[in-house]
Amino acid sequence: MKRLLLSFATLFLLTACPIRPCGPCETIDFGVINAETLALLPYANGNHYQFKHNAGQLINFTATRNQETVYNGAEECCPNAVKTQEDNILLNPDYNLFDIRFFTQKLRNENDEDLYLISGSIEHTGNFHIPNATDPTNYEYEMLSNYTIGTNNYTDVYKIPVYKRETAPTIYVDTVYYNYTKGIIKICMSNDEYYHINE
Repeated sequence: MKRLLLSFATLFLLTACPIRPCGPCETIDFGVINAETLALLPYANGNHYQFKHNAGQLINFTATRNQETVYNGAEECCPNAVKTQEDNILLNPDYNLFDIRFFTQKLRNENDEDLYLISGSIEHTGNFHIPNATDPTNYEYEMLSNYTIGTNNYTDVYKIPVYKRETAPTIYVDTVYYNYTKGIIKICMSNDEYYHINE
């Protein structure tokens, strides 16, 4: 998934910032991901996040989060044409379930405006996309002004489909419900089972 996102990002960058085929190379620095965008993914390195299966089982996910500097460009002669930052999050369960990953990259459009791509992946299943105000893509999602889980009510919740891989198992993650304040609040499976945030 990360390789596909990098390919998309590289194509986007080369379109927005054309580079001569082979000549003097200059690195364009896009800078770091701003705090407002990082806050859209409310996961802190080392913290634990508990989910509850609809049958009652509790599962704890531990977060690993880091930022790294990456370079994109025309690999033939200017591999370091664009310098940018990525934010990577791994949610690892304490039960044999599935990892959840988030990947954020800072880009820039043809008008020299910052934009951010925020994507996620479910181990063994597929990918999903988290909308944000600067996102140039047009992925499918449904916006819910209110969503209730048990006695807890959540506002501004995104109902996001997971794009299933051909190699996904028979029972797979079908949909995630996402809130900027809490992150994933519900994970729905293809067999109508689900996991929800346990608060």
